[in-house]
Amino acid sequence: MAQIPPGPAPIPMDDRLFSLALELKEAGLAWQPQVGCFVWDHRGVIAHPSPFPKQVYFILSMKRFVAIFGDAEQMKRDLVWLPTWFQARQILDRLPAGGRDMPPEHHSGFPAAAAETQASASRQGAGRKRRCMPR
Repeated sequence: MAQIPPGPAPIPMDDRLFSLALELKEAGLAWQPQVGCFVWDHRGVIAHPSPFPKQVYFILSMKRFVAIFGDAEQMKRDLVWLPTWFQARQILDRLPAGGRDMPPEHHSGFPAAAAETQASASRQGAGRKRRCMPR
């Protein structure tokens, strides 16, 4: 029987990813909380334990998150959006020349490991609609 190569690695949930996501938030990256977003509760507002490391949550039900935060605006203030590689690529594609003409110091917005692990999944699911995009 042929050996099947391992699937893509999970999204790395490390301090560098969190630091970069927080920098994007502080720089004004707009986003709309929606089902399908990964978020980081860096302030520890959510009392329920997360299935992911370091207080990362996946919005599966807006109703549940609104019950915790009151409304989507408060969610945007208290949570840090962790865009997937695909979402980050869509943000860059909206920039002039798809972000390729940006100075090198702006190219480190997301860990290379995240890009590599998500690239394969992105190609496999290219026909699927993605949500949780910035406005």
